[in-house]
Amino acid sequence: MTAGALAIALVVLTPSPSRAADELLPVPQCPARPGDVVFLPCSEVLSFQPRLGAAITPYAGSPPPSDGPLLDLTAGSRALRSSGGLLSAELRLVTGTPENPMLVGSKPYRVTSYQGQNRLGGIASSYNGIFPAPTLMIQPGDALRLDILDERIPDSVVQASDRHFDPTNPVSEASNIHTHGLLVSPTGNGDNVYRAFLPGNRYRTEMTLGADHATGMDWYHPHMHGSTAPQVFGGMAGLIQVGDVVAPRHLPLVEGLTRRQLVLTGMALAPTADDPDLFVLGPVTNATSPSLTDPNPAAAQGGPRTAPDYRPSHLVNGQLNPTIAMRPGETQVWTAANVNASSAYSLAIVRLRDDGTTDPATPLFRTTMLGQDGNDHYTPLRGHLVKHRDPMADFFIAPGQRLTWTVTAPKEPGTYYLINGVDYAYTRQVDNLPAMLTFQPPQAFVPSLILATVTVAGEPSTRAVPAFDATPAPDIVGAEPDLTREIAFDFDEQYLRGRVNFGYFPATPVIQGYSGDVETWVVSTYSQVAHPIHIHQGDFVVERIEYFEDQALTKPRTDLPENPIVYPYRRMMDTLTLPGRSKVHLKLRASAFPGKFVMHCHMLLHEDSGMMASVAISRPRAQELTAVAAGPDSAPLVSLVEAATGVEAGRFYAFERSYRGGVSAAVGNALGGYGAFVAVAPLQGLPVVRLFDARATDTAVLDLHPFGGDGDGATVALGDIDGDSVDEIVVGSGPGTTPSVAIYDVVAGRDGKWQAELKLEAPVFDPSYRTGGVRVAAADVDGDNWEDVVVANGPGVRNRIAVLSGQILTEAASARAPATGGTGDPRLDRDLRLSNCTANERGAVLADVVDLLPGSEGLTVAADLFGAGFATYPPLAKVGFNPVVTAPYRAQIAATRASSRENPEVGIFEYAGPSGHDHGAVAGDPADYLRPVGLFTPFPDQRSPRNGLTLATGLTTVADPNTPITGLVAALDPTRQTVSYFDIGGRIVTRPWAGTVGPLGGVATR
Repeated sequence: MTAGALAIALVVLTPSPSRAADELLPVPQCPARPGDVVFLPCSEVLSFQPRLGAAITPYAGSPPPSDGPLLDLTAGSRALRSSGGLLSAELRLVTGTPENPMLVGSKPYRVTSYQGQNRLGGIASSYNGIFPAPTLMIQPGDALRLDILDERIPDSVVQASDRHFDPTNPVSEASNIHTHGLLVSPTGNGDNVYRAFLPGNRYRTEMTLGADHATGMDWYHPHMHGSTAPQVFGGMAGLIQVGDVVAPRHLPLVEGLTRRQLVLTGMALAPTADDPDLFVLGPVTNATSPSLTDPNPAAAQGGPRTAPDYRPSHLVNGQLNPTIAMRPGETQVWTAANVNASSAYSLAIVRLRDDGTTDPATPLFRTTMLGQDGNDHYTPLRGHLVKHRDPMADFFIAPGQRLTWTVTAPKEPGTYYLINGVDYAYTRQVDNLPAMLTFQPPQAFVPSLILATVTVAGEPSTRAVPAFDATPAPDIVGAEPDLTREIAFDFDEQYLRGRVNFGYFPATPVIQGYSGDVETWVVSTYSQVAHPIHIHQGDFVVERIEYFEDQALTKPRTDLPENPIVYPYRRMMDTLTLPGRSKVHLKLRASAFPGKFVMHCHMLLHEDSGMMASVAISRPRAQELTAVAAGPDSAPLVSLVEAATGVEAGRFYAFERSYRGGVSAAVGNALGGYGAFVAVAPLQGLPVVRLFDARATDTAVLDLHPFGGDGDGATVALGDIDGDSVDEIVVGSGPGTTPSVAIYDVVAGRDGKWQAELKLEAPVFDPSYRTGGVRVAAADVDGDNWEDVVVANGPGVRNRIAVLSGQILTEAASARAPATGGTGDPRLDRDLRLSNCTANERGAVLADVVDLLPGSEGLTVAADLFGAGFATYPPLAKVGFNPVVTAPYRAQIAATRASSRENPEVGIFEYAGPSGHDHGAVAGDPADYLRPVGLFTPFPDQRSPRNGLTLATGLTTVADPNTPITGLVAALDPTRQTVSYFDIGGRIVTRPWAGTVGPLGGVATR
């Protein structure tokens, strides 16, 4: 052991039941004593560096000056509280300038953005001009409504340093907001990381927490891929506290105890030449490095510097070395939140000797580790605030992570220091790879450093140390998994970009699943670098960790007392550091919120470089159905098939059995929740849409009559156009009337019955086109997490496909005043609505392309994540999972000709234009924005019926039970169906579909 240093091993963290709660636990030893729980050899537990001040120049050898008492971020004007079940607040996105600097901490530090030409500087950005941003304090069941005014200066919102990102993926001025840890809807105006904010505009984010939402500490920050790291590093981060930070059952145990929040971050600040109290923010880099490279090579030999003299510092609540007061024997409740862009923290409390080294005889601060990541499910772990060797028992706070514990001061008064210790056990070094300086956790390169001063003084506390029992374990702990996934985190061959399953976001395969499924994820880390994995919209438990000697993960380590390490249930979490060269088994329940979100490395430099993947969750397995309806000349049968298995669940007649005009059908959650509802419309005759509960098809839930009863028939789709997690009914007009699309919400009427409420009707194509009608589908084609409307023409003109932005249609609908009065004539009222369509509605066209499938027979369309790929590891080949699709997180469009043909073809098309997640790129010609990615025939050597094939979609496991993927269902009629999907190599595979009748029974009669 290095002289003057302190090496600490793990203590037994599960004391016998007979031990009193206030009994002093044994001092940790290294090497471990018999009976101690040991996971890593002593050689891998780094001794604390003897000179703590080395990393906080110019204070080498002694503590830095203090900014005073630690701020309470839940007190006074620093907190925004809900009232009456609602927190409505305004957040302003502000760029720090010399005239209007960002205010950091309690001093406060006045921080401005770097103005130089060499760009070795950062952009100070904040919420409401302060860091940390206001704490949002809400309760389970509350609604959160944030009006966001983006006041940032566009010319200043640029990439902070061109040394840290792939040049093909530059940082732009777009931003957004992520409520990290809240279990809420990820779509539309919710916790949607696929949307974009641009300076000079106003936005709204709103969500409602479930009444059973966990209590604890969460946080909010930007999540615009490619610019997340510089924006978070620049100061855009704040806490969200839901209820209290401990479980409700433990509130009586902590009543009256002091609560403290420790927001951990790093900033490199340099005093300006003209005003020493005005600081310039340094670049997005290793914020704790003792120095930063100056662009002027002569600076290394004493020449003039061309960049400011940055003083890297780690701050707590925006404060340098704040003071924390405790009485001897006093217990407090501490919650640490790591909002750093890349740094992790390994916490301990030590006493210093006169020479600046740690005192091996430091009295121990006793702890009980409680909840993590805003969760109130946990098994308390008792120990000490010292360095351990178990990653589940250590006070190691990864980027994005939150941890709550009680800490009890020793009886011996004195001055102690909360420090960040270097940790090689979590992050192995990569030799001779300078590029990794960008991506390594900064603490891997610097000694320990002081974060805060803890002063123990005053009258000793006589209150007993709280003894916590375990909260009930979540039901996933003992549940058998429905599937097991293989996920890989690694770097490219040059160690420049991070990736998931060999893909770089947004080209990574989409992880698809069924809401409520229990899943096991085996996450392999092939690099020597640790990665904090974060999964949005859910939590997980750790089951086991296996360590390996080699990067290929073929040789398990044999120098460990136990390998793999199997963990009993300890706590739920949403972020975990994956050790380098390891396999970690996680268990989770797929999100309760159907929709699309992401999982990624929360070392945000890695995430920005591509180490992220989309996750798309459908309805529960039992509710994930496909509907295939009969065409003309047949009875109006609709076949419902369980998409997961391909087993037909039942059939029913959509209209009177004598009707022979053909049926359009779609499945969705039009009434909210998880229930599957089937919408049907006649392709000929009076336009009407009927909505059925898929489990009770004897009677329709509602009937609606679109277009004022005008036109011959209609087509129907269900999709979440407005992003509220409830599907709208989308109706395309039939022949003989103005071509248009009508969008309806399903709402409860005063009589308690469901009714359709017109949200918007918009014209499509040329108003003079009245011969073939409009075919519709709904899916998120442009990738902004609002489902879009896909329209195609019927026969009579050249085949044409257009895409209407769901986001813009929603904005247009909300901007229009509700209809009042009217003529009383449905047809005249409809004409009035269409003539008053705003320019914004007409500007909703994302793509409009003719002759993707040449001809004039008209088209039938469907849309879904056909190109999502196989999100599994290892793949058959390293190069791509589905090379024909460039953006798997966007839905693709399937189209087939609406006529009788031999070998009927289906084309797959991808949207290639800009969207919100393309950082607000300027739109070009919509005629250029659909490109073909596949053409095949699902029925070789057969002829399609008069109106062509019927198309439907569903999430299926027919390709691999552990890899749900979206399949395209094609049918000659309800009794002859196939399912097609892209395999790992990008080939289209077609299989038979709908073999037997399942639990819904046989044909329903009407």
